[in-house]
Amino acid sequence: MPSKTAQQLMPFLLSVVSITGFLFGIIPANCWNNRNNYVFRGKEEEAIVVWDRAKTLCQDFRIHNLVNKLVLPVTPICKNWEKPPYGFVKVNFDVIVSSNKICYGVVVWDSDGFVLGGGGGFKDEVMSAEWRELYAFEESLKIACSLNITKAIFETDCASLVNMVKKHGNDITIMGYHIDEAYKNMESFNSTTVN
Repeated sequence: MPSKTAQQLMPFLLSVVSITGFLFGIIPANCWNNRNNYVFRGKEEEAIVVWDRAKTLCQDFRIHNLVNKLVLPVTPICKNWEKPPYGFVKVNFDVIVSSNKICYGVVVWDSDGFVLGGGGGFKDEVMSAEWRELYAFEESLKIACSLNITKAIFETDCASLVNMVKKHGNDITIMGYHIDEAYKNMESFNSTTVN
């Protein structure tokens, strides 16, 4: 049998240790529960029932498997700002909340990385996160229109707003109506995307 390095064996050993450790916690707990049922209720479950319950709990509560790559990275990754394609302008917008005041900011960049303009403002109103981002999106549209931009890429960190804008027309809620109105303003551009 070829020898394996400790680095190759480590994921396997960690998965075995985590599974056996979990089983050694589940099986005694189920045995204790079975003993309590016998003492206080006068009925004892069969061993196979206790084993099946322990096996099911072990599978239900398997939160992670150390053999597979983690979904969330252990160390944060620094992401750099990416320039838009030639001829396009990138419009970044974001919102923060401080003392029930909404503060939004918009920065407009060209394909060379130069700032063409921007803006920001405050609104003294309590809103949900998606409404705040929608408000900033509407303001960024106004700023982009005032700069006579024809090709724009709007960028935000609010994934739900991006999804709602991309699926405009399908949402019959009040927010969907506002997104449709914002989308009508986007038609004044030759080409737009929201990321």
